[in-house]
Amino acid sequence: MNGSKRTPDGAPPIIPEVGILALTGAPSEVNGIMQTRHQLLPRLAHYFPVVWMNPAWEWRVHLANRGNRPDGRRTRRVHAGLDVYEPEWWLPALYRPASLGRWIADQHVARGLKMLARRGCTTTILSVWREQYAREALHFDETVGGLRYYHVDDEYTFSDEERPIPPSEQILLETSNRVFLHSPALVAKKGAINPRTVFSPNGVDYAAFSTPGAEPEDLRSIPHPRIGYTGWLKKQLDFELIEAVAKAAPHLQFVFVGGVVPSHTLENELGRLQALPNVHLLGQKNTTELARYPHHFDVCFLPYARTAYTNYIYPLKLHEFLATGLPVVGTSIRTLQDFGDLIELADDPANVVAAFERSLREAGADSAGREARQEEARRHDWESLAANIALAMAEDLGPTYAERLVAGGVRPSPPPTR
Repeated sequence: MNGSKRTPDGAPPIIPEVGILALTGAPSEVNGIMQTRHQLLPRLAHYFPVVWMNPAWEWRVHLANRGNRPDGRRTRRVHAGLDVYEPEWWLPALYRPASLGRWIADQHVARGLKMLARRGCTTTILSVWREQYAREALHFDETVGGLRYYHVDDEYTFSDEERPIPPSEQILLETSNRVFLHSPALVAKKGAINPRTVFSPNGVDYAAFSTPGAEPEDLRSIPHPRIGYTGWLKKQLDFELIEAVAKAAPHLQFVFVGGVVPSHTLENELGRLQALPNVHLLGQKNTTELARYPHHFDVCFLPYARTAYTNYIYPLKLHEFLATGLPVVGTSIRTLQDFGDLIELADDPANVVAAFERSLREAGADSAGREARQEEARRHDWESLAANIALAMAEDLGPTYAERLVAGGVRPSPPPTR
């Protein structure tokens, strides 16, 4: 990796008196694919203690799961620097009356701050990952002080049509000490609002995805050439394009590894794909399992529909695929356009099939292309990206903090330029 060596999970954070309170809007433990926050926050916990605030269940969900609800009385320690706060069952998420909902949200934050105080933290950094926490962020400024960072790893309107920035997000963008934006289109839309905005692209666990492993058993019966995709099957994929390409190229085997995001439109689309003899849906795997599959494809596929929403995404699987060194074909969404020298871009069935054929012909003889793809992925290793964020936080805290990180082995990495 470029820059920093990883601190062992059993070692205490380098700066133990500065804690990070993370409002992510997502549970700390996931059964499927990890999001950007699941990659960065555990790594930031090697530099500063982190308390991950699990979101509270809605009260109806609590009632329906009384025998299986989390126990908020226990703090879970994931590793030496990372704790998880589980909201008490009697402090559920409430929306009416609004005053009670706000009081409960403040109680959650107060409990997270107490967890950091018990660790000996005298300064708190608030790490906000969703615009829904704008009120908590402003209340934090008024009552606690410290630094506040806003991480934007998605377009939170989740709309296929362009939408203006919501007022709550505008407040976060304007008032945060720093804003970390995770895609080029997000930078274009929101980057000028706060002068202390940083482009922080998504990354990859390079060691995991660059190292070939044994062929998964459910792949072995599928003949080559294999065109593969790993990740959630969701409405953001261009299923019309996928179906047309699979029909146009019956000699190619199309492998999709991942769970299905529920949607009323997907059932029919997936049904049509499953009916094709050269399409194989292998089901949901966790992130560790997913790393084993791409090395056993012949070409990796990023078949995103082109919408206002996908204009803003930075696919996690981009660098995961590049780390294998294999050829990659994708549609021309905004983020992928910056990697046009490393991957083939095509948007209609005939051109996609042609891109597959070129990739298959050139794969064996394209050692320079393989090395270039892997080098690009290596530059986006999560360890380096997390170290850069930690150094930015330390600089905001004061020069002695940055010096302590450097003394602890943390080195800045050249920021990715794409």
